[in-house]
Amino acid sequence: AKLGEFEERLGKKGQDPRIDVALIRLAILSGHPFDREAERLERSGIVLPTALLQRAEDGFPPMPMLLNQFRSLLPLAYHKRAKDEDTTQENAWFQDVLNSASSLITVRSIDQAEGRDEAVNQMEAALLTSAPDAYLEGLGKLSKEAQSVLEPVSSHVRAMSEALKSVQEIDAGQGGQ
Repeated sequence: AKLGEFEERLGKKGQDPRIDVALIRLAILSGHPFDREAERLERSGIVLPTALLQRAEDGFPPMPMLLNQFRSLLPLAYHKRAKDEDTTQENAWFQDVLNSASSLITVRSIDQAEGRDEAVNQMEAALLTSAPDAYLEGLGKLSKEAQSVLEPVSSHVRAMSEALKSVQEIDAGQGGQ
């Protein structure tokens, strides 16, 4: 009840829009709705992008919550890449066995990782720390095939990144940083 009273007083007094912008940024990263803040900004004359308003009521899925889905797609991403590599007739049967096994188990280097493992480690760390741009940077290092397998997670991260950029532009327009 007290929170409702506080929000009502904020609405009447006219809160500094930068506070609502900051609250929206936090809501985007934490997965909370931000419809009240968006409404206050719009009442104060600040136009929000449609893509941002569409997510205001439900919020974005928090990046750490996407981690299980990301990990479940990794074997497919690794398998997809292995399947597309060149094989000779001599090792075709062996490659088929490896491809089948790689769809069940994913072995990757954590320490001193390079190439694909380094990109995947970067993406995983980005999901844990809610760093969408770092995730997208790692995604760009993967093959197109692996990227397509990870698209169910990447689409959420991409939308979050765009939303944060929109909020940053609004903040800059209000004299923020």
